[in-house]
Amino acid sequence: MTKVIEAIFDGDVFRPIETPNFPPNVKVRLTVELDEEEIKKRRERLLKVAEQTQGAWADSPEIDKALEELNESFKRWTDQLKSS
Repeated sequence: MTKVIEAIFDGDVFRPIETPNFPPNVKVRLTVELDEEEIKKRRERLLKVAEQTQGAWADSPEIDKALEELNESFKRWTDQLKSS
């Protein structure tokens, strides 16, 4: 039997968004597919927040460096997700 179940990975375990109709302690096989659209939305939200706070850093020469580091960090994270 094959059933698609959407889940959130909390850093430790996969938590189904909806409760599956399986008996407790049944063994299943997971095939993980990254939601590319969700990754794109998260990146856009992260950059939007960084841009919104840029005004607070307007006089700081570090803002461009901080945004660049944020972008690079996000790219490393998504690359790591894709390779695992």
